[in-house]
Amino acid sequence: MPKPAQEEHGKSKANAEIRNAEDKFNELLNRRNEINDQAIAVRAERDAVNEERKKKMDEMNALKAKRDAANAEMRLHKDRRNELQNAARGLIDTFKGKKKGVFKSLPLHAEELKAEIQMLEYKQETVPMPVQEENDLIKQIRAKWKEYQEIEKKIGEQEKIQIDLSDTEKAIHDLFTKADAEHVQVQEFYKDAQDSHKKFMEIVQEISYLIAESNKKHEDYIKLREQANSFHEKAMEMRINILEMRKENRKIIDDLKAEIRRQNDDARRSLFDEKQIAQKQEMKMEDLKQGKKIVLGGGF
Repeated sequence: MPKPAQEEHGKSKANAEIRNAEDKFNELLNRRNEINDQAIAVRAERDAVNEERKKKMDEMNALKAKRDAANAEMRLHKDRRNELQNAARGLIDTFKGKKKGVFKSLPLHAEELKAEIQMLEYKQETVPMPVQEENDLIKQIRAKWKEYQEIEKKIGEQEKIQIDLSDTEKAIHDLFTKADAEHVQVQEFYKDAQDSHKKFMEIVQEISYLIAESNKKHEDYIKLREQANSFHEKAMEMRINILEMRKENRKIIDDLKAEIRRQNDDARRSLFDEKQIAQKQEMKMEDLKQGKKIVLGGGF
């Protein structure tokens, strides 16, 4: 293959390699951009999860405040109830001392039993305890209820007995009535606190799930960013290679141009020499025609 043809072939091959490299470069950029888009989408999902988690945190804090407020109110009414019941019991002890053995004390005893039953029921509802201890407490409550029902039955049977309540008996009754009202408040606030606590725990579980989901999204985002960076680095390496290949291709072209110029110069010089030879030949032929002496080796 002639040298110019070889050079042209080499140039075409170099251009083909550059085009292939550029195609690979564009492919790497497209892949990088695709993964970047995926990373942006995952990041948006992560941020949405975090925003939802913040809302749940606010909701959880609100429920916690509501629960704590209900517990505080419950303790307040519990203390008032206990104070009223203790005051009533003190009056009962005084009354019993004066009316010991009098059957008329049965209603007061029933009130006292009712208060004890309430205290035991509240303890069973609110105080954590082992199963056996709770079973014993339930048995005690049942026994108290049975005793209370028997007393109520006896009171009902005493239709002919007139119970003349003294001021002390009325005061005791009023104290227990107020204690009952406070006990109702205790139960209501306890229920409110329990409801708030239940919702609080549900949101705690939701927040735990959202934190795990956010962490997973963040890990996915980091992985995608690393992949995108990897494709970006490969693309930049390919870009450097392309620049180097273009530089080398320019050198080939420059060398080819230089060779063409050299060949042109040689051709021009050769053409000039051939003209000089032809002119000399014509001059010698003219001399020969004129009978001049021809010196051999003079340029033929």
